[in-house]
Amino acid sequence: MSYRQYYEAVTEILESVLNEEGESIQQSGQWCVESILQGGLLHVFGTGHSHMLAEEMFFRAGGLLPVNPILESSLMLHIDAPKSSRMERLTGLAEVLIEGQPVKAKDIMFIFSNSGRNAVSIEMALEARKRGLKVIGITSVAHTNAVNSRHPENLKLYDVVDLVIDNHGVSGDAVISLSDLPVKVAATSSVIGTFIVQAIVAEVATGFIKLGVQPPIIMSGNLDGSKEYNEKLFASYRDQVGELRMLSSSHGYASLEGASTVRDGDE
Repeated sequence: MSYRQYYEAVTEILESVLNEEGESIQQSGQWCVESILQGGLLHVFGTGHSHMLAEEMFFRAGGLLPVNPILESSLMLHIDAPKSSRMERLTGLAEVLIEGQPVKAKDIMFIFSNSGRNAVSIEMALEARKRGLKVIGITSVAHTNAVNSRHPENLKLYDVVDLVIDNHGVSGDAVISLSDLPVKVAATSSVIGTFIVQAIVAEVATGFIKLGVQPPIIMSGNLDGSKEYNEKLFASYRDQVGELRMLSSSHGYASLEGASTVRDGDE
């Protein structure tokens, strides 16, 4: 049965990530703790389906508050999917996008790109590092090694980041072969990427607790008592960091105090 094949494939990949990427996940968590304690933000960016992993880190129940998603509609799929594929190969766009973001040298940039070959993700990493940010790339090393770069200098994402976390996906992402079908089905980068993201969140929260500091973790807006908890968290964090654009009117919120209803995946 195909669903069992998929389960077995995902489980095998998760085991590989657990055994081989644990140190990098821990390092990511440590960097994030250090950044947040200095008043830094975690910026998250991805194109195509990888933008979902950027959203996974943003304003999530059980997730971190100081996250700034860089979500550019032209690089996503909901308006014009073929156009987004062309846009993610466009040189020079990353510089335009990052210029409008509240990035500081003490911040962290997460870049999600399964193929690691397209210009926008590569140049976003370069632009972030130029501004002094540590950059963490979540990518498929196998896929990257199987394709040519689309960057004019033949760079790939893993060449230009400070830390690589390999999602251990196969070239082409999909893992199940079916008879009479020339392509595989059932991609793994989203489910594995989500595991990596939430594992990093858990590491960050643990790091704060070890220091005796309450981590800036958001409570689900669908739990009783969440309004009071989240408003207190948002207000206290606003006092520490002045650039919480992620909860500004540009993301549909009039103020931090009005942003206490947190998504938890069932809206």
